[in-house]
Amino acid sequence: MPVSSEIPSRGLAVVLVAALVASALLALNSGATPASLWGLYASPEQDARALARDRAILLELRLPRVVASLLVGAATAVSGAVLQGLFRNALADPALLGIMSGAALGAGVVLLGAGQWGGLEVRLLGQIGAIAGAAAAFFLVWSLACRFAADRTQGLLLAGIAVNAAASAGTGLLTFLYSDSQLRTFVFWTLGGMGGVERAALPFLLAPTGIALWIALRQARALDCLALGEQTAFHLGVDLARTRRLLVGGSLLAVGASVAIVGPISFVGLVVPHVLRLTGAVRHARLLPLCALFGALAVLWADLLARILVRPQELPLGLVTAAFGAPTFAYLLWRRGKQA
Repeated sequence: MPVSSEIPSRGLAVVLVAALVASALLALNSGATPASLWGLYASPEQDARALARDRAILLELRLPRVVASLLVGAATAVSGAVLQGLFRNALADPALLGIMSGAALGAGVVLLGAGQWGGLEVRLLGQIGAIAGAAAAFFLVWSLACRFAADRTQGLLLAGIAVNAAASAGTGLLTFLYSDSQLRTFVFWTLGGMGGVERAALPFLLAPTGIALWIALRQARALDCLALGEQTAFHLGVDLARTRRLLVGGSLLAVGASVAIVGPISFVGLVVPHVLRLTGAVRHARLLPLCALFGALAVLWADLLARILVRPQELPLGLVTAAFGAPTFAYLLWRRGKQA
């Protein structure tokens, strides 16, 4: 590939990194309560109680949700790009394929018996339930698509819609089973949000996200080969079964871990890869890192807007991503149809 085609991707990566740093600092210094990093060092004669309060707000409340936004955005966007490349389907996405709904149902079932929403043990059980639910939903979608659809691409979408509806109905049923003390937390969790993220939960996000990103980058060449078709990829030396297991497993791990901590976040995995492909980032060795950066930036800004638009209250994060993601995706579809 010519060197000139590499420069925009590198330049875009630099811009995204700079935007991430600036946005993270803005998010740390924004909120319903006036507290900023600069205020911690502005005057050594500040009231000790006010200083302790500001430090707690910044380090215990805002910093964890900023880090969680970065990790969830990266995991969701890269998972969307991986699924689109793996199945050569522009609409493949953790939400549309029923993976997020399955993860939400799995986590909800496990947490139903936890008694209290919180604690490391409960978070770990919730992640196990979410990953199991995501895996069950995906394999059901895959089985239906392979068995009952002549066109696997179309079958994936149709089966995903069916499984998504069934899992969403199951999650809705749980609202009748939760106690009154759990119900409000559960309902807001199903809408997605960073409000309940604590520092202790970050390792439960960091480890699965890191593993999924590592797997995706290692399989970037295989994804490029699959874009030419499975038969061509096989002749180019790609182990199709192994590649599919690794990429699907990594995506399920990342999505399940994210859903268990912050709830389902829609449209990020669908829109972000499409937007970046418009910039010419087609090869997955460049597309996947850009997806991680842009996805992290998108979720970080969505969480920031969720905090400040109606402060001192907070909007569900899933509503914000849907409000921006749905029209953006509609525009991308219109643009593609116009170019066809």
